[in-house]
Amino acid sequence: MTALVPDNAFPETENWRPERKGGQVTLWLDCARAGPNRVTRQVLDELNQLLDVIAADMPDAVILRARRPEGLADGLPPEDLTDLESAAAQDLAEAGASVLDRLAGLPCATVAVMHGRTSGTGLSLALACDHRIGIEGMTCAFPEICLGLHPFMGGTVRLTRMMDPLEAMQMMLTGAPLTGVRAKALGLVDALVPECHVSEAVRAAVERRLDRTESLRTAAMRLGPARRMSASRLRSESEHVTPYAFYPAPFALIALWEEHGFDPKAMQQAETASFSRLAESAASRNLTRVSRLRAALEARNDEPIRTVHVIGAGKRGTEIAACIAAGGLRVTLEDRSLDQLGQAVHRTARLCDETGRPAAERQAALDRLIPDPNGHGRARADLVIATGDEEIADRHELHRALADVMARGALLVSATPHLRLAELAGLVRSPSRLAGLRFSEDVPGLVEVTAHRQTDPKTRARLAAFITCLGQLPLAVMDAPVGLVERLIAAYLMEAMVMIDEGHDKRDLDCAALGFGMPMGPVTLADKLGLDRCLALFHTVTETSDCAVAAIPGWLPEMVEDGHTGIATGTGLYLYAKGEKPPLLPVEPASPDISDRLVLPICDAAASSLRRKIVADADTADAAAVLGMGFAPFRGGPLHYAKVRGGVPDRLRTLAARHGERFMPDAGWGGLA
Repeated sequence: MTALVPDNAFPETENWRPERKGGQVTLWLDCARAGPNRVTRQVLDELNQLLDVIAADMPDAVILRARRPEGLADGLPPEDLTDLESAAAQDLAEAGASVLDRLAGLPCATVAVMHGRTSGTGLSLALACDHRIGIEGMTCAFPEICLGLHPFMGGTVRLTRMMDPLEAMQMMLTGAPLTGVRAKALGLVDALVPECHVSEAVRAAVERRLDRTESLRTAAMRLGPARRMSASRLRSESEHVTPYAFYPAPFALIALWEEHGFDPKAMQQAETASFSRLAESAASRNLTRVSRLRAALEARNDEPIRTVHVIGAGKRGTEIAACIAAGGLRVTLEDRSLDQLGQAVHRTARLCDETGRPAAERQAALDRLIPDPNGHGRARADLVIATGDEEIADRHELHRALADVMARGALLVSATPHLRLAELAGLVRSPSRLAGLRFSEDVPGLVEVTAHRQTDPKTRARLAAFITCLGQLPLAVMDAPVGLVERLIAAYLMEAMVMIDEGHDKRDLDCAALGFGMPMGPVTLADKLGLDRCLALFHTVTETSDCAVAAIPGWLPEMVEDGHTGIATGTGLYLYAKGEKPPLLPVEPASPDISDRLVLPICDAAASSLRRKIVADADTADAAAVLGMGFAPFRGGPLHYAKVRGGVPDRLRTLAARHGERFMPDAGWGGLA
């Protein structure tokens, strides 16, 4: 057996903990920064130092593992990619690729053990090893495409040679994670085992018992004609989802594989050059900004909420309770009707099935959901959530009653839309622990955490951490008659209704919005939400707005009254029952007169939210628009877009002169300037 260098021969590093045992060296990744491990430039530089020592006295095997519960490693943090110039991006990519090539070239066996989540440059690190052992429950992903980039440091080269190239391309083009089972089936991991069998699996890898042969598909894709045919299909599919004009990264990745998939060395060089170009593109910088906005919403707190009581087993209450149970928390669900509670259990099971949860997780969620017809959970929960659609007086009485029975220090939340917290603050014993949550069935990943003037910041912090724990994003807003996301959507849709009333073709409106980069045109979105819901929202906005808004056309209430409410009924603004379909992407950009009338009201509503102190800053308003209503992500948010574009208040004044006072810029623009 080869003699190993002594322990003290390894240099001390901030992020790696090397150990030797017998003929093996285990490099434990344990990053100094808080949160999950991330494979940064510093981590790679330190790995290079460790490889110097290993190369001086070669062991039989090098094992890469992690001590963080989140997983082996994630990729670079978004802030490391912000405003990255081309030269810096190239230096980063080349330096990282050099270290990983060195790891891949070691003459001894190298094995990466992957638990939890492995993504981005963390996955590139794992791919540089000879073998990968997955621990049950693991996932892996290359999410760079969501940042307007593609994998680098050799990630594209190794993935397309290691597994079915078309599956590899789909994985990189979508950014979607693979489960451990799927990764094993595709050959990305060589073994998938429970934690207790890791040592045995590593031994098998070191002894070369897990070596694989190249698949027929991989061999076929070495041929230029086969790659060109597949690349053409991938390009066509991508254009429908992420148009080249808005998102160049998918097409750069396809071209990279199409041109160089047969030559690893050439593909590596082209990968670095392509990554460098994308890193300084406007799309990448804005998508990276959105990623930072998303990360900033996530919260942690030292006073976690462990038990929840939900009052009301209607549709809203059931969905909230199911979300909490599926998120791993115990929840009691109160309703006077046993039938409603029974239906709630069935609906929870159905929701678990619809989200693809395994049978064991489905059963665990059902076990955590406890029907509570007598309301015993009110006195035991850390958090009480009141839902339901009772009369205002009944809801006020409910909140008075809760004040007498809730546990000391428990939080009280209203999840009933349009019920003002200011009305409830005088009814409860501790208004500092009163807040609101706005769950949306249309935006399942984003929850507005609403506060009133007396809400304690600690209450908001605990609720934000609670929402994060459920795997969703908390958006901190102040209480208002209409939720922030709803208000932004209303600004988008109400002007579209006016334009239809003026005689504009509905398809032209949808095409103009799609041409701007919106994921869905306003006409299609209105039909999807339901014209009845839209009409109710429009009325609320009209009644509560402190400035002029678009008028509601007379034909809209008539359509709703006649039952023509959208996709659900087969007839709305489009006639789905007769085979009419919304348009796809336009061939040519729409007139700015059309797109500005649809988009700039969103920007103005975002500025208004700042003036009314609904949000604390422009970043929160941008996060609400992008993550809540899908405002063109590659533009970075409505206020960021307005800043980059310039002159938006002046353009609004021009539109006001032509189309009415509703376009006059909100006073909130002054604060932004």
